[in-house]
Amino acid sequence: MEITNGAAITKSKKAKIIIYSKPGNGKTTVAGLLPGKTLVLDIDGTSQVLEGYENVDVAKIDGENPHDSILQFYALAKANIAKYDNIFVDNLTHYQKLWLLKKGENTKSGMPELKDYALLDNHLLKVVETFNSLD
Repeated sequence: MEITNGAAITKSKKAKIIIYSKPGNGKTTVAGLLPGKTLVLDIDGTSQVLEGYENVDVAKIDGENPHDSILQFYALAKANIAKYDNIFVDNLTHYQKLWLLKKGENTKSGMPELKDYALLDNHLLKVVETFNSLD
């Protein structure tokens, strides 16, 4: 166990924000309104609302391979972190659906199994922690 004196603790220079809201309430639009340069991962195909925002770059997820695609986006964000003030994943709810859909493709019923939901919980926790470590 590591002990750190409070005087040695530093805050992150970047905000870490999770937005939860009903569809159509403007979550994607927020990406264009953030100060500075923003890198967006468009998971649900709603990035067209960012048309005209010069401060936003958009990467699109590969819906056929969501797990690897989000890892590739993280690698891209990490490699280019100095170019961006904000990293915006839009949105995790749709990512969950894509991830479970992919798991269901490997079952007889075509539906995800009960264990897949537990795996998804663990995976999402790791995804959030991983993106939270970007600075």
